Amino acid sequence: MLSVDIRERPVAYIPLPKRYRAICITKTLPHSDTYGFKISESAQKGSNLPRLNAPRGFNPDMSAVLRRSDVDICPQIKCFVSANERFLYTNSGAASDSGFQLLFEDVKEVRRIKRIMRSNNIHHRELPYRDMERLLLFRRDMIKAVPLVVISLPPFAVGLVFVLMCLFPRQLLFRHFWTPQQQRKFQAITHLKRSKHQAEILNNLVWTIPHVDKWPRRTLLLSLCAKIQSGVHPSVSELNAICEVFSGPPLGMQYLAPRHLRSLGSQLPVIVWLPSFLVRRRLTTKALDLLYLDRALDSLGLDQLSDEEMKRACDLRGLSPSHLSSSQCREWLQQWLQFSIQVKESETSLLLHSIAILTLNYPPVPK
Repeated sequence: MLSVDIRERPVAYIPLPKRYRAICITKTLPHSDTYGFKISESAQKGSNLPRLNAPRGFNPDMSAVLRRSDVDICPQIKCFVSANERFLYTNSGAASDSGFQLLFEDVKEVRRIKRIMRSNNIHHRELPYRDMERLLLFRRDMIKAVPLVVISLPPFAVGLVFVLMCLFPRQLLFRHFWTPQQQRKFQAITHLKRSKHQAEILNNLVWTIPHVDKWPRRTLLLSLCAKIQSGVHPSVSELNAICEVFSGPPLGMQYLAPRHLRSLGSQLPVIVWLPSFLVRRRLTTKALDLLYLDRALDSLGLDQLSDEEMKRACDLRGLSPSHLSSSQCREWLQQWLQFSIQVKESETSLLLHSIAILTLNYPPVPK
């Protein structure tokens, strides 16, 4: 009958087939980083041990364990442990030390920004561009942590949380824990979902044209929609000419139908299945944050941004930078800022629609 020395502290349980419920990973020495493993008696009997109960950051070297001469274990278990090791290393970003380091640095920066806001008694929309961008991105990441916190509340749920993070890294993990390959893949998925709703947003605009009260505004909006549908990239002057249409009915934020709101929410990280009044409130807040972020960027100047910051700014405004050069990203951002700095707070609906209008046919096809 197998047993485990009570002086050895178990630090993880790894799931096994039905014959063995778990392998108890034990730390063999009090002040050593060497891990050995044995099959505990309770595991051999098949008791209900946690299926996967490894703390965050725990990353035992299974290969070193399997090479230990004092370990006598069947080949099936060796094969299973090796497969489990490959799964953890390839699918889990939660054990990445660099991810925790990046998150810790972000937390320190956000605390510094919060201190500045308290000491100067200012709103986050009055911050410089880089501080405002960091704060907005950090808040977006923290919202993703809510499901993990809720799931981890029941006892013995830490293992479930770890498995869910491995299986759904895009939905549950922060960008800090994504590998570069995952970042590119998830960014492509996000922009693919955005592009699927851009035609719907344009159709919603076309359907509301008959409800525009003044004929000149109706003509300008119809001309703009026809131009976009024909594959032509619009100019800033054409967008500025229809600003007033989006400040009142039928295209103002307070007058948009729930279906129209949800199609706009697909362009931003907004939960669109919430009640329409909550979606409207979230979209208004996001649009105002983006408006003041644009004004801060205009004050800073595009020349002060690095290529990475330039691509991140395009991604935040709905344009996929994956197939664009740095000059194309700069050109598009310059056009966006020329339009955005002239938008009033009462015209935030136009800003949300422009995420689709200005990205649908960019880059323009040469004639």
